[in-house]
This record gives sequence, C-alpha cells and structure tokens, in this order.
Amino acid sequence: MSIQKTAPGLCLCVFAGFLMGIVAPARACTVSLGIPGNPPFSSIENGQVTGVVAEITVLALRNMGCRVQPRELPYARMYNWVHGGKLDVATAVRKTPERAALAHYSEPIISEYQLIMVPKDGLFPLRTLEDLAGMDIGGQLGFLYPQIQNGKVNLLRARNFEINVNRVARKRLDGAVIGSIAGPHIADRMVLSNRVAYLPRALDVVQLGTALSTQAFSQKMRTRFDAEIRSLMTGRLWGQILATNKVPVQRKIWPLLEATRQP
Repeated sequence: MSIQKTAPGLCLCVFAGFLMGIVAPARACTVSLGIPGNPPFSSIENGQVTGVVAEITVLALRNMGCRVQPRELPYARMYNWVHGGKLDVATAVRKTPERAALAHYSEPIISEYQLIMVPKDGLFPLRTLEDLAGMDIGGQLGFLYPQIQNGKVNLLRARNFEINVNRVARKRLDGAVIGSIAGPHIADRMVLSNRVAYLPRALDVVQLGTALSTQAFSQKMRTRFDAEIRSLMTGRLWGQILATNKVPVQRKIWPLLEATRQP
C-alpha cells in the first residue's frame, strides 16, 4: 500500500479550502488487489474486476478511500504474497488457522460445496471416500484437499478450473473437485454443461472471503474493512452483485460425504 501525504507547501491552500467549507482528504491510499481468476468469485474480464467476492471487496476499499490496482495471480502465489506483505489484498480466499496467523482474513463472504464433477455418463453412487480410491481426480494448484490427499486418490493438479473441466468433459479424468457454484458457471461458459455431471455428495463446504496484509493495513483499517463488508452485504448492492454474476440467492444444500465406510 502506498500513502500519499499532503505536501507542506499546500498547507495554505488546504486551510483556505477549509475556510470555504471544502473538505479535502488528508491522504489517500492505493492497494494492490490479487485476482485469482476464479469466476464467479474473482476474475478480470475485459479489463474489469468481476465476481462476487472481488466486487464487494473493491466497494469496501473505495468506501475507505482506497484506490485498487488489480493484479491477476495464481492462488499459490497470491497466498504467499499476501502472507509475506508483497500483496495488500487477496480475494476469494479460504481461511485456515495457519493462514489466519499470517494475514487478516475477513468473515466468509460466500460459501459453496466442493463437489466431484464427472463425465456425463460417468455417474456412480458416491457414499464414502473409499469409493474414490484409485481414481484420477483433478484439483487446482494452491488449493487444499484434506479429504483426498491420502495417497488413495490420484490427485492431479492443474493451474485453473477450466483445464479440469475440459479434461473431465473429454474423459481424460475420472473426475475433478470443483465448487457447486463455480463448476456449473465455468461449464456453462465453456459450453460443456451437457457433457459433465456431479456426484450426489459433497466433499466439504468452502467459505470464501478476503485477506488483508497486516503489513499494509493497521488494526483500525482491518476493523473498518470488516464493518464495510458487513454493511454492504446487508444492502441492496449485494443482491445486485449476486444477480450480475448469476449467483442465486437461494442455493442447493448438498449432503456431505461420509469420511469412512461404516463396517
């Protein structure tokens, strides 16, 4: 974050403006904004920041008087940079106890289920994790998959979701882990919705929010950011953001997968 302070030579001008009833800000901030390319949560399209998490984050920062400089980054690098102070803000990120010790994570902005996308004719009854043993399952770099990172599943990571959707549609993977909101959204954009399906149980529920670098934002600013997010999510703009990104207000509840097969 860069802070632009009022130069000493401008003191008389500012004082004159004050006497005339003109309010002049003492300083302004510019923040770097990490965009992971994860529609409909955070991406850049036609030069514009889009996605429900990214858009509400930008609005909150602007309400705080900050200008944003978006930057497309893969998830793994974005996490590393915001934790190390090289990036001011990371969007559409998942909070864990380990990550929360390295940056300030907002309360969840939106939640989705982690599903297994499979080829259209590749559906099978999924009851426990054992049903996935020996399968080639796609994942994304920078994501955590604790349920299937056990050596029994062949977890093949790609740099983005589109690669995995394409591989599933072409039957080059048995399946791929993808979100209940992001999966249909991406498949529809790729015109592959009629070639993929989703297994009936979810691996997990993922809560996405925004992370602020503790090197760039003071405790007071972090508290202000959280308050701005809460306020925006209770107003009409939140409904407009959801509608613009084609995210339904009422979303399907998926049953969760049993961790182990019962004897």
